[in-house]
Amino acid sequence: MTPVVISYYPGSGGNRLAWHLLNFDWQAQPELAIHTGSHLMPTAINYGDRDIRPYPSFNTRIVNRSSLVELTHCVNSALLRRHFPGRRIIKIKSNLASSLSRYWQVFGQALHEQEIRKINSFYALDKAIQWHWNYYQQTGVDWEADQVYDLGQDSDEFSVFMRENIEQNRSQEFDDFAFTWQKFKKRSLNF
Repeated sequence: MTPVVISYYPGSGGNRLAWHLLNFDWQAQPELAIHTGSHLMPTAINYGDRDIRPYPSFNTRIVNRSSLVELTHCVNSALLRRHFPGRRIIKIKSNLASSLSRYWQVFGQALHEQEIRKINSFYALDKAIQWHWNYYQQTGVDWEADQVYDLGQDSDEFSVFMRENIEQNRSQEFDDFAFTWQKFKKRSLNF
C-alpha cells in the first residue's frame, strides 16, 4: 500500500477508513469510533502523537513518520502536501456540524468531562465549536485530493456506513447548541 494521509473532520470516520484501507474489520469495532491507539497495528496507523499532528497549521512543523496511514483533521491541501510530503491524500468530505455532533456524542463529552463537571456543558460545547471554527477559518478547507469519500452523496460501502453512523450517533444537545451558536455568533459551520 502506498503511504497515505487521511484528512477528515472529527467524527467523520478517519479511523474506520484507515482500517478499511488496510483490509481490517472496520465496521464491527466499537473502539474505532474514537482515537484509541493501535494495539493490533502499532506501525500501520499513526493515531495522532501528542504533538500538533492532528491540527497542523502554516506555523507548525511536523516530523515525518514511517506509518502507512497518517490521520489528520486538516483539510487544506497545501498544508497536507507541506506536512505529509509524498503521501497520497485521501479526504473524507462531510458536513462539519454533523461530524462534530457525532464526535461530541462518541468522544467529545468524555474528553471535556472536567470542564462539564466544573463549569457546564454549554461552556465545553462553546469552547469545542469555537476552537474548530477558528482552526478551519484560519487554515481553510478545500476538497482537492487524490481520492475523496463524499459522505453526503457517494454510494461506496464506507460512505454509506459512515453517513448512517453519523445520523445514528448524533448528539441532540450538540445540534441544538450549534444551531444557536451559529445564529448568535453569525458564523457558519459550513466550510
